Amino acid sequence: MRILIATRELPPNPHGGIGSFYEDYAARLADLGHRVIVVAPGKAAPAGHLEARGVAVVRVQVAGPVGARWYPSLAWRRSAAASSAAVASLPADYEIAESANTEGAALGLRRALPPEVPLIVRIHGFVSTPPVDLQHIAQVRDLLGRGVPARRRLAGDLFARWRALTSERVEAAPLRDADLVIAPSQFMARYAAARYGLASSSIRVVTNGVDTRRIRLAISGRRPPLAALPLDGRPYVVFAGRVSRSKGVHLLVDAAGSLFRAGSPARIVIAGRSVDPALLAAVPANVVVAGSLEREDLWRLISGAVALAHPSLYEVSPMILAEALACGTPVIAFATGPMPEMIRDRIDGRIVPLGDTEALAQAIAELSGDPHLRARMGRAAGEDAEERFGITRATAQSLDVYESVLASR
Repeated sequence: MRILIATRELPPNPHGGIGSFYEDYAARLADLGHRVIVVAPGKAAPAGHLEARGVAVVRVQVAGPVGARWYPSLAWRRSAAASSAAVASLPADYEIAESANTEGAALGLRRALPPEVPLIVRIHGFVSTPPVDLQHIAQVRDLLGRGVPARRRLAGDLFARWRALTSERVEAAPLRDADLVIAPSQFMARYAAARYGLASSSIRVVTNGVDTRRIRLAISGRRPPLAALPLDGRPYVVFAGRVSRSKGVHLLVDAAGSLFRAGSPARIVIAGRSVDPALLAAVPANVVVAGSLEREDLWRLISGAVALAHPSLYEVSPMILAEALACGTPVIAFATGPMPEMIRDRIDGRIVPLGDTEALAQAIAELSGDPHLRARMGRAAGEDAEERFGITRATAQSLDVYESVLASR
């Protein structure tokens, strides 16, 4: 099959979970003999992992992000124009196209595609509004603002409403124009259908996949340079991701304070890029700030942890949870969004009430203090990680979606 993919991020340029997924996904498609072209923003990079596997990568230069924060649809239109020009310059010999998310690339892709080529939109999140269950909206708003001065909190609320107002209509268009929408969880399928009025028949659920083989090879090799981290041989849990309020880092710091006051030996390692330095300006002595790590080093760090702590207030389908389970590491998360779909409470991790920092601290203490419990949950996590979250499964299910769309035309 000849497949065109447009994504807003791709390694080795700066990326998050979306870029990691498409790196693994495109490589797996190429391994199966499919011809894959990936269009992604960023400067041209030397041939790397994907090109070595036979994937053609087209880098798109997008105009500077002037006004992107305040008026994201402006940035999306710039990205759409660049993506459209890049796709239009390619030979139109692909059979199907996929866009990562609904902004920028999706707008440009639909505009440039020949009418006979179907478009699949795979949801990785929304900018206009965070994906939150209706019953949790007020609670999430309060948790996001915990400890924030009233004036700054009001400004944040107004800013969020402005972004929603200026971007929701633009964001919805690709979903309604797509031949089919792929959602990474049952939660996101329900959320997208309700928010944008999509028919359930127009959405398929395909859980995002990770390269479990690559993870196993990484964690079976050399160990990470833990000597550089002040862990003193103590048990530790890892947070991995963007250091922000939406990821619940301020709540994890609160839980760390409770553990420190209770005399727990556990350390909390925070690994990731900080977008809010104030969150780590004053942390308890049991918090270790590791900064950003290479993907393989992060897997090795997680594999030695008693758990991955993932206190996000809202999520779409966090790749890091699947990666931790593939490492054989239990996950502790709040009961929100897709987390209860991904983590089986008391089997391969713990699901605690949303925003309950004492319950979060208790779950960390329980796993840190009981090596047998950690080992049992770790075995359960690793045993079926490939079946539940492997890139092989995700690729096979995605190809089934492609074939069904092509057959219906």
